[in-house]
Amino acid sequence: MLAPLDGTVHSFADNNGRLDYGPTIILEHEIEGGLKFFTLYGHLTGDSLSGLAKGRIFKKGKRIGTIGENGGWPPHLHFQIVTDLLGKSGDFPGVAVPSQREVWLSLSPDPNFILKIPGPSLHPQRRPRDSAEILDLRSRHLGPSLSVTYKRPLKIVRGHRQYLYDESGQAYLDAVNNVPHVGHCHPRVIRAAQEQIAVLNTNTRYLHDNIVEYALRLKEKLPDPLGVFFFVCSGSEANDLALRLAWTHTQKPAAFICESLMSSAGVIEFPQGYLAEAFRHVRRTGAICIADEVQVGFGRLGTHFWGFDTQGVIPDIVTMGKPIGNGHPLAAVVTTPEIAASFKTGMEYFNTFGGNPVSCAVGLAVLDVLEEEKLQLNAFEVGRLLRTGLERLKGRHPLIGDVRGRGLFIGIELVLDRLTLEPAAAEAAYVAERMKDKGVLISPEGPRHNVLKIRPPLVIEKADVDRLIDSLDQVLGEDALTF
Repeated sequence: MLAPLDGTVHSFADNNGRLDYGPTIILEHEIEGGLKFFTLYGHLTGDSLSGLAKGRIFKKGKRIGTIGENGGWPPHLHFQIVTDLLGKSGDFPGVAVPSQREVWLSLSPDPNFILKIPGPSLHPQRRPRDSAEILDLRSRHLGPSLSVTYKRPLKIVRGHRQYLYDESGQAYLDAVNNVPHVGHCHPRVIRAAQEQIAVLNTNTRYLHDNIVEYALRLKEKLPDPLGVFFFVCSGSEANDLALRLAWTHTQKPAAFICESLMSSAGVIEFPQGYLAEAFRHVRRTGAICIADEVQVGFGRLGTHFWGFDTQGVIPDIVTMGKPIGNGHPLAAVVTTPEIAASFKTGMEYFNTFGGNPVSCAVGLAVLDVLEEEKLQLNAFEVGRLLRTGLERLKGRHPLIGDVRGRGLFIGIELVLDRLTLEPAAAEAAYVAERMKDKGVLISPEGPRHNVLKIRPPLVIEKADVDRLIDSLDQVLGEDALTF
């Protein structure tokens, strides 16, 4: 690494903490007119500091040091211009939260003033649109029924495990999105999709290993006689097909379809025996029992892999979607051989994309990750910690009327009065907005919009739960909510 300008050593240090700079050198420069500024060089080798002394002169083009590997980072150079060191020596902040961006840019301007790297190497050729422009374009060119979350909508550009990141790099703990079941952008799932799509993606009219392997793996998770699959692309499509199966089998619209635990209705767990009794009445009329596991299945509940297992029942048809593809458009219907045989009417059921090799490769990878990383167990253990923390908050904040659910499928009902149960919808919206301001994403749910739903990726950790509980405690104690 060579000095970009004439300079003298201001200070140096070995900042050897995790994710720190490692060996660091700060040079002082003076340009025409007596203006002074500094340049910082981090992530150097240890021997780069050997023989250094304050005031040592480095001429432009002379070797300063060598890039090393330290702090847990891949080898790279941290180069930074600093106009005022604020009294610091051998170190200076290199990152900041987005809300402080302008302040820190006034102290550390764009390093490309010195590096002069050509623009296309640093910036994409297509200019990213800002949030206001995107909202305007959505309003003019997308269907008006589409909604956005939050008063100041987030522009999310990246995801990793249990975190989402906006265009400024601000990280948000994602405690609401149940689609990235094994974590946003899980490398195992990404690799499965990339490797298969690089070879082949076609439809079910050709033979392929993936679809039968995936069916066999799913069958291992289900009780008999459920074992015949139809693969589709979304949970809504799965539910539509389930109703068609019931119609065809019974020769009339005779079916009872129900989420095993109610999600959009406000995170409601049925009393024990409810589904067993409901199924008994339904079957007595000759109708079909359909369990919608789109939101609650696949180990999210911690205690059971499927929601219907919590009620001790076996449905005639089960639908699944959302988490089974971890963000890839994959869903499924499973039923009994008898009901499936009824659907063979002489007219083929064909789904162009359902069950394609890429989707099935993704589905297999999700199952692998669930098992290898023991994520159902994590849902149980972290979910228990979450539930305990929320119950503790209920004792501190009268606004919380109920905490319910199990595993990582939790609802917090907010009420204005615990006796009348008057819903606190405005307060729930306020809490969700303020939690976003604190970097935690949750969302109101339920027919009265007063239930805060918590359904994070199953990779969420205990430290994340502590942060969520602490942030929620702070928000619920704010003046706007005390009455």
